Amino acid sequence: MQRPVINVAFGIDQSYIPQLRVVMRSIETRNERNPLRFFVFHDGIDAASRAQVSTRRATIEWIQICDPVLLGFDAHRPSMSRATYFRLMIPRFMPPDVSRAIYLDSDLILQSDIAELWDFDLGAHALGAVVDAGLNPRDFAARYGLPAQGRYFNAGVLLLDVQKLRADQNFDHTIALLASNVYDYDDQDALNISFWNRWTSIPPDWNFQRNFLYEKFATWTALTRSAPRPKIIHFTDATKPWRRDEWHPLAWLYLKELRGAEFGLSLLRNAGIGFKTRLKWRLRWLLWNFRCFCRWNLGLQ
Repeated sequence: MQRPVINVAFGIDQSYIPQLRVVMRSIETRNERNPLRFFVFHDGIDAASRAQVSTRRATIEWIQICDPVLLGFDAHRPSMSRATYFRLMIPRFMPPDVSRAIYLDSDLILQSDIAELWDFDLGAHALGAVVDAGLNPRDFAARYGLPAQGRYFNAGVLLLDVQKLRADQNFDHTIALLASNVYDYDDQDALNISFWNRWTSIPPDWNFQRNFLYEKFATWTALTRSAPRPKIIHFTDATKPWRRDEWHPLAWLYLKELRGAEFGLSLLRNAGIGFKTRLKWRLRWLLWNFRCFCRWNLGLQ
């Protein structure tokens, strides 16, 4: 039986070309069965940079954003750029034959087959996501006059029913909110307002955020009793695994993703990540695994 084509969308600017290549590589190495179709939303990446992005078997389609309203938005966090808004163009600019898509930020890596996420049932909703580990939904609801009973999602990994999004125009509503308001977390806040209590929760291992590590996994254990086995590692916040100051215990896995990639060594060299840093990150990863084993297998805190 022929397997479905998996459509994956990204939104980047010129500076994120190396990170895009890492994400694409992590997808391809873990999925050998499905045809893969990558869509890259951008604001004018030159031909030479596009030529650097190649895949073993996936097709890549480059979609340039020219909407003056969207290009006029500024990101309000130092670690973000206006490329964060490009995901809002998915229903409008995806080809008409695309009825379902996965959106991914470019500061993450896959650790499992993306087909598992693709097959997740959205039920009656047009959007699926993972709860955000760092924001209090009650405070957010009170601030924006939303019903108190609700959850706030992280927009770095989205499973989308593109057909429904085209019909209900909720992404257009999100753009309208951004045009008249300033939000702490930019389009993520606006998306949560638009989809408040109208989205499907995806298991948290599909968007393992940095905040899941804090306070002895407090947010993680509130969502699930299982040990963390991230299927997508999302390096949220300003520190990233292509910087020497990264402290994330799973940064070692990002380095492993670079092995065998022709651009991997140059990315590490440009960041000044040498042998000592790589050794430190590996030891930190081993220690994290040991702590997880003690907590979830031996019941030690």
